[in-house]
Amino acid sequence: MTWDTESLWQKAKLYTVRAHGEDRNGDLYPLWSTLALEFLARAALAHVHPALLADHRHPENIMYAFGYSGTGKSVPAETVFRRCQKVIPNFTEAEARQCMALIDRRNEELHTGAPSFSQFPTRLWLADYYRNCKLLCDFLGKELADLLGVEEAKGAQLMIDSLQERVSELVREAMRDAARFYEGLDPDRRKTRGDDIEHELRTRFILTRKTVPCPACGCIAFLTGEVVGEGPPKPSEEDLVQEVVVLPTHLECLGCELKLNTHAEVHAAGFGGQYTVEEHYDPVDFFNIQIDELHEYGDYLNE
Repeated sequence: MTWDTESLWQKAKLYTVRAHGEDRNGDLYPLWSTLALEFLARAALAHVHPALLADHRHPENIMYAFGYSGTGKSVPAETVFRRCQKVIPNFTEAEARQCMALIDRRNEELHTGAPSFSQFPTRLWLADYYRNCKLLCDFLGKELADLLGVEEAKGAQLMIDSLQERVSELVREAMRDAARFYEGLDPDRRKTRGDDIEHELRTRFILTRKTVPCPACGCIAFLTGEVVGEGPPKPSEEDLVQEVVVLPTHLECLGCELKLNTHAEVHAAGFGGQYTVEEHYDPVDFFNIQIDELHEYGDYLNE
C-alpha cells in the first residue's frame, strides 16, 4: 500500500533533500518544501491509520486503506491538515491555516500562470514551516534532524526558538499595554467592566470556556480553545457527564481588553496546558432513545 507511514515519510524526506539542493531565494526551494510538508502530514495521519487518508465518498477507498487490493483516492490537502488538528497535539487552527496558505500558493504555482514563488523570501514563511514540521515529526516519534539532517535541524531549531521568543515578547508587550489601560480606568469604569464579566458568565455558555486570572490585570479572564479529546460518558444523579479535553487557543479579558488569539500566545502568557471541561447530556438525547418505543415496550410488559 502507498499510504503506509514509512513510504509517505520517505517521500517527505526525498522532497526535503531536493529542496535543500535549491537556491534558498529561488522558486524551487519553497515548491519542494511544500510538497514535503504535505507528505509529512499524510505520514502523520497514516501513523494513526491509513483510513484517515481515504476519501470516504467512495467505498473502495476505505477498502484500500485497510489493505485490500486495488487503488485508492486520498483526501485533498485541506482535509489532511484539518484532520491533523484532530489527532496531533498542539496542531491547531492557526497551524492548519499556515500550512494551507503554503499549499494554496503551491497550487497556484502549479495550476495557473502566476509565478507564486518567484518573490517569496524565506523570512515570510520558513520559521513557521519548520515549527509545523517539528510538530508533525514529534507526533511520528522522529527528530527534526531525521527530516532535515543534523546541520539543517540546528538552524531550524534556532529559528523556532526565535519565533517563540518573538511571540513571547509581543505577548509581554500586550500585557503591559493592557495593565496600563486598566490602571488608568476610574473606579466606576472598573466596576462596570466587572459587572460585564459577571453578566457574560451568567448568560452565555461556551463549552470550552474556563475562567483564569488575567495575567495583565488580575480580573477574571476567559480561556477557550479547540477540543482535542473526549472521555467516556459517565452517569451522574441527573444526567450523563463527559469530560472534554481542550487545547487553549484564545484568552480574553473584559476588564483590561487583553486578547490572545493563538496557542503560542496563550502559552507565552502561562496558560498553554491542556485542560478539561464537563459536558452534560440528557441520556434520552445522547443514546437517541425513542420515547414512543419505550411506552410501547412498557405497555407490552404490562400485558
